[in-house]
Formats: sequence, structure tokens, C-alpha cells
Amino acid sequence: MECVIAWFEAHQGTASWAQAIGSVVALVVAIGLAHWQHRETSETFKSQRTVGINQQLEVFRSIADYAVKRFTEITDEVNKPTFLLFLCEGLDIDGLKRILTMIDGFPIYSLPDYKCVEAAVEIQELVHSIVRDWNELHVIVTHVPAGENASIDITRRVLLLEGANTQLRDKIQTFESAARFARNS
Repeated sequence: MECVIAWFEAHQGTASWAQAIGSVVALVVAIGLAHWQHRETSETFKSQRTVGINQQLEVFRSIADYAVKRFTEITDEVNKPTFLLFLCEGLDIDGLKRILTMIDGFPIYSLPDYKCVEAAVEIQELVHSIVRDWNELHVIVTHVPAGENASIDITRRVLLLEGANTQLRDKIQTFESAARFARNS
């Protein structure tokens, strides 16, 4: 060790070279550390964004699934022999309005891509149409005098609503396909 110290004392420029090399090493370490921190922050942000997107997609899907479930329950009741009584007294109009509130309250335009937004808007429009048609059917049954024309209109509307329910299931599948693509992007 004494030899090394003596050698440094004997050569005057050695101290400045050691200082220069030490400065370069410190600079490389500082740049490397900044790069590593940036990469970690980016990965954390990307991970949090992915979790947020997945949660959004799942929430909208659950709202749409709930709408299908409620509409299917109503359709099943209407296919029973006591359907007129159900339409007069058992149809939960407020429940249908709650479905609209849920689907309208969802921030559709914050979904991750165009295809998801497009599918969600189509689902939203179809849910509005179905709820409006159930409301109209409820009004027909409770306020229009019974007769052959009313029975035909009720039957036709129920068939149309069953078709709309199937169409809603198809739209949800389209949304799910778009969501899968968005998750993998």
C-alpha cells in the first residue's frame, strides 16, 4: 500500500486523472440510475393503467349482463299464462329506470378504444329502446281497453322484445371481443 501512495506522490498528474475517471464513473452511475427509475415508473404506470382499463371493461360488462338478466326475467314472466297480471302489477318500471341510470352513468367515452366505445354505445341505445318498449307495453296493458287489437299488439311487442333481448346478448359479445382486443393491445 505504501508503494501505491509513493507512486501517486511521485507522479503529479495522477491525482487529476483519478478525479476525471471518478467523475465519469459518477456520471455513468447517475444516468443509469435515472434510466432505471424512469423504466420502473413507466412500468408501474402501464400496470396501473391496465388494471384501470380492465376494471372499466368489467364494470360495463356487468351492467350490460345485469340488463340482460332483468330483461330475460321479464320475458320469462311474460311467457307464462298470467302475463297480463304481471304486466299490470308485477313489471318493475322503476327497476328498468335504474338500469338506464346505471348504463347512462357509465363513462362510455373513457373506454380504451374506438371498438369498445362503439359497442358500448350500441348496447346503451338498445337498452334504451328495450326499456322504452317495456314501458309502452306496460301503458298499453294498463290503460288501453282489452280487445283483439290490443292482444295482437301485446303479442307482437313481446316477440319484438324477445328479439331485442337476443340482439342485446349479441351486442355484449361484440363488446367482449372488442374488450379482449383492447386488453391485448
